[in-house]
Amino acid sequence: EGIQLAVSYPSSALSIVLVRELDLAVALARAYNDWAHDFGKATNGRIKAAAVIAPQVVPEAVKEIRRAVTQLGAVAVMMPTYVSPGLDLGQPQFDPIYAAAQELGVPVAIHATAQVSQGNTRFHKYLGVHMVSHPFEQMISIISIISNGVLDRFPRLKVAFLEACVGWVPYWMDRFDEKYRARKAEMEPLKMLPSEYVKANRCFFTCEGEESALPLMIERFGDDC
Repeated sequence: EGIQLAVSYPSSALSIVLVRELDLAVALARAYNDWAHDFGKATNGRIKAAAVIAPQVVPEAVKEIRRAVTQLGAVAVMMPTYVSPGLDLGQPQFDPIYAAAQELGVPVAIHATAQVSQGNTRFHKYLGVHMVSHPFEQMISIISIISNGVLDRFPRLKVAFLEACVGWVPYWMDRFDEKYRARKAEMEPLKMLPSEYVKANRCFFTCEGEESALPLMIERFGDDC
């Protein structure tokens, strides 16, 4: 394929937030990051790792970010779209995680886990769950991150919304701008319109080359994001 460098993201480790034993969740994150480091080392640096954290234990998550980046060479921090009921990713209790990522110069990579998604209680076939879980969870997450002022509080932080393609982004940012203009009193005051954080390359998205909406995405937001 001619791939020179790859970043490895976790699979089952994305469900770490479902581990109720907090000490175990912290230990699992450490174990995964140690394994990912050893796996990447065997490729002579061609495979880098994104660090897994247990965001339900914020102080330990911050320690693990620092260890994974400074000692193990991790190049990103994984953040699930769902942590626990009643929380969203933009709330202040997660600020230490974003602060550590900004300080260390690594992006926060957000990814859904199908076990906890908007479609879980609505579908009887996994196809529906999987279709809904990725884009809908990312739609929720970008609202949380931007509307709660995370990107203003951490002006050097970059956030990636992964594995949901990009067709939803132009529509969703149009809607986000409209709601922000109409309902500013219900949100944190922002320094820019929501869509302008994407145009400023603060938000990143993974895409598939055959996506029919990809030209529109590039037209609206450029190809750097």
